[in-house]
Amino acid sequence: MDVTALETGGADMQSATGHVEFIGRQGADNRYSFSAIKRVHPATGETIIQGEVQYQSHRPDGTVIDAHGTVICLEIEGNLARVGLVGDHARGLPEGTSPFAYFTVVDNGEGNDPPDLASNLFIATEAVVLQHCESGHIPAPPLFPNLVGNIQVRP
Repeated sequence: MDVTALETGGADMQSATGHVEFIGRQGADNRYSFSAIKRVHPATGETIIQGEVQYQSHRPDGTVIDAHGTVICLEIEGNLARVGLVGDHARGLPEGTSPFAYFTVVDNGEGNDPPDLASNLFIATEAVVLQHCESGHIPAPPLFPNLVGNIQVRP
């Protein structure tokens, strides 16, 4: 693989980045920061996925979930991004919980535009996570207005 082409912008690239904070349906204060990048090498057509997600959920009962993962898939349609990840560490989840998760974000612009939207992180199997990236979740996950931070989706 010609790494120089990727480093110098010779690859087609899409990305979704940002910080999200919202109150979920069960009252948890959910926060995550993420960077998801998808590059397609122009000469080989090879797809390279990179990125990380740091997630925290402060639940009404006082428990906290704290997790970090590596992005394994990214699909962008307009201003919407679907991201999948595999966790490399998690605290506050039951033993044996799948390390795979996914989420959806929507970039609604800047300034006086409506707030960006984000789903919670959903734990799933690797197959479900990859399906989410490829074609979306059915039914679509609930999206919440982002209270703090900003989402950038670059198709």
